[in-house]
Amino acid sequence: MSGGRSTPCLDANGRSATARYPHEPGTMRGHRDVARLEVEDHDVSVSETLPTVTDEQIRALAASAKPYSVAHLRWAPDRSQEGAEAIELEHQRRMVSLRAAGVIAILCPVISDDVAGVAILTRPPESAQAIMAADPCVQAGMMTCEVLPCVSFPGDSLPG
Repeated sequence: MSGGRSTPCLDANGRSATARYPHEPGTMRGHRDVARLEVEDHDVSVSETLPTVTDEQIRALAASAKPYSVAHLRWAPDRSQEGAEAIELEHQRRMVSLRAAGVIAILCPVISDDVAGVAILTRPPESAQAIMAADPCVQAGMMTCEVLPCVSFPGDSLPG
């Protein structure tokens, strides 16, 4: 594709992909760009057509952004201490309860030896930090938690 651009990215399933655009951004004003998303997945090539988003759509979405907090939980060296299974079960119970109460909007356990999970909380960072500091795994030294401020868009959700 001459005159266009390619951008490395991830698809909706977290697979490595390349978005290919037919021309440089801003050179076809008034025309609808369409990107081809090319994904390599275990020797199977998948292509999806992505619509181009206009500047106005980006501005409208940005205007709808609301503040949230992201909790990034990492496994600590004391993960395998005596009684760890019971402590982790209480952590899971608490996280699911916070989700049911609307304090956690998105709960994402991560399958990794380093990262335990990610959660998007509907509380400001100071409040989210206090909530996560009270987590059984954090208190037991099995996990560490970093809370970061973020913005997201009301109504966003994971595909079902």
